[in-house]
Amino acid sequence: MDAILCFLLIFFVGLNSTNASSDACHPHPCNNGTCSQAQSNFTCICHDGWEGRLCEIPKCTLKCNHSKAQCNFRSPGKEQFCQCTIAGMTGASCESDINECNITETICHHGECENTPGSYKCHCDDFYTGPTCNDREDTCNTKSNKCHQNATCINEINSPEGYKCQ
Repeated sequence: MDAILCFLLIFFVGLNSTNASSDACHPHPCNNGTCSQAQSNFTCICHDGWEGRLCEIPKCTLKCNHSKAQCNFRSPGKEQFCQCTIAGMTGASCESDINECNITETICHHGECENTPGSYKCHCDDFYTGPTCNDREDTCNTKSNKCHQNATCINEINSPEGYKCQ
């Protein structure tokens, strides 16, 4: 009697598990598409305007200059626009240069800003260095330091040499 009960349980459970796994498309895993059965798995064939594994992502359809810009949404599923992907440029096809010098007045802390295509360049005031002219040159540690060997060199912005000897 136990052997018959065991056989029936195995047959019944085995039958149910086979039926459950044979319909991977149940209950409708493809949000905006058609489910296609593939052995114990499935794939989604998305309707027009949708993409993603489960057809859950609205597809951007604008034709952008793909080498410079990509299609994007202003908010999920809303108005589409071409977004420039090149730093320092703007516009649907990255046709306009951003003038970084006008965005931040102090971009070149101690120098003059020059706008260049897609970027900018700082021309530093005397005794300043670095990409944004924020680093003070140590004029005492240069060959132009003419202090006597027994004197102490002190960096001094207001002196013409950038240092003074004491």
